[in-house]
Amino acid sequence: YIDYDDCLILDKQKVNTELISFLYHCINNRKKLILLTKHKGNLKQELLHFKLADLFDEVIHIPEHEEKVSYIDSHNAIFIDDSFSERRKVKENLGINVFDPEMIDVLF
Repeated sequence: YIDYDDCLILDKQKVNTELISFLYHCINNRKKLILLTKHKGNLKQELLHFKLADLFDEVIHIPEHEEKVSYIDSHNAIFIDDSFSERRKVKENLGINVFDPEMIDVLF
């Protein structure tokens, strides 16, 4: 599970190429990629703009007032998000490994 804002897309204007590299590593190893976001803009249009529309097996665009943890199937999953509070909720409730995007290099 990967977050969008300030994780996959940095400063609302550029793709996090280190994270993209890791995501292609996952694809090469037949891992399922799920984008999980509370993004407020037109997510579909932005994914097209950044040429990421076909990268994910699933895109889950959840309402701002809901919790990401409620949308994660914890079986064999990891969660990558820039938000400490989101990572903490997922770790405490599901017990899966969570990572800040700055920690991607440890996953290779």
